[in-house]
Amino acid sequence: MWLSEKALVFVDTGSAALAVYREGFSGPRLERFAAERFASQASGGDLFKDVMAGSREAVLRLARELKAPSRDATLLLPLGASFPSIVDLSGQAKAPAEIEEADLVRFRLAPLLPFPIALAEVRFERSASVRSGSVLAQAVPKAAIAEGESVMTSLGFGRPRVTSALSAALRGLPPRPGTVDLVFGDSACAIAVRDAMGVMEAIHLRLLVPGDDRAQRSIDEARRATSEVQEIRVLGEDAASLSARAQGLGVHPAFEARAISGVADPQRFPFLSVFHESRAK
Repeated sequence: MWLSEKALVFVDTGSAALAVYREGFSGPRLERFAAERFASQASGGDLFKDVMAGSREAVLRLARELKAPSRDATLLLPLGASFPSIVDLSGQAKAPAEIEEADLVRFRLAPLLPFPIALAEVRFERSASVRSGSVLAQAVPKAAIAEGESVMTSLGFGRPRVTSALSAALRGLPPRPGTVDLVFGDSACAIAVRDAMGVMEAIHLRLLVPGDDRAQRSIDEARRATSEVQEIRVLGEDAASLSARAQGLGVHPAFEARAISGVADPQRFPFLSVFHESRAK
């Protein structure tokens, strides 16, 4: 059984994309997809408000082109707009009974943020990619959520939800032992370190500013993240360009080009991996 269509709207400093999908018992199914790349790319340091303003017209065009449903749409924040971390909750049983799980996540995430946690909405999730007793937590600035909801409403999307593109990208990547996942956005890269069982034991975010050597910077960050990296799995960037800088370290794309047909390629737009989980390597 397939439910009614919904829209996923994605914006970044140099691109916008829109996916129309349906939820089913076997997971989400992509129905239609379109994207635009911008001729001039905003800098990674731009405020999310500027990112939304720069992508507004593109989102309108994409919504018209795809006849996107306006109700219950979701806006996906770009990499760099949220602050991820793996938070260990295995000791929660020893905490006082009145301490809620959400409060413990906020407490442990607070020292890691570059701004007061009171300014963030903290969300967390469990998955097969995170070890038992831990969660993937993300602190999203409340200002970014409010701006996203405001712009989506002004574009005609009723009751919009704002979440992270990183979550969608990671859901499509199955556990892989000894791997470092590099997930790229236009202006940031997430580095997810997996242990010998293939589950994420750490995740870091690095901004990529204009003039950066994206390939070399990301390879360096992967090597710094762990001394036991066996291979690098790439999503959102050309794996061949990274492989040339890897000095013998195995680098491969999360999805082979021949496994994905059409323009809805998760190697270009990582959030699309949520629709192609069975095809990831």
